Amino acid sequence: MKTYRVQISPTAWRQLMKLDEKTQDAISDKIYALEQNPRPSGCKKLQGEERLYRVRIGNFRVVYDVFDDVLVVLVMALGDRKAIYD
Repeated sequence: MKTYRVQISPTAWRQLMKLDEKTQDAISDKIYALEQNPRPSGCKKLQGEERLYRVRIGNFRVVYDVFDDVLVVLVMALGDRKAIYD
């Protein structure tokens, strides 16, 4: 099985650091699980985007891009479900 490398954009990192520790841990666990399976059950491909996906963690969403040719998952943004798509 292929293992992907997870990279977190500076924007997503700042968004993650603004959250409380318990939420950070839950989101980090979900993000690093993408190393084994970048398209887990429950992930959704975003409409109108070539490679963007999102996963849910409670009321939070993580938006990421998958580069299968180089085995990289790039986390683009994360945040509350009400504000993430603005």
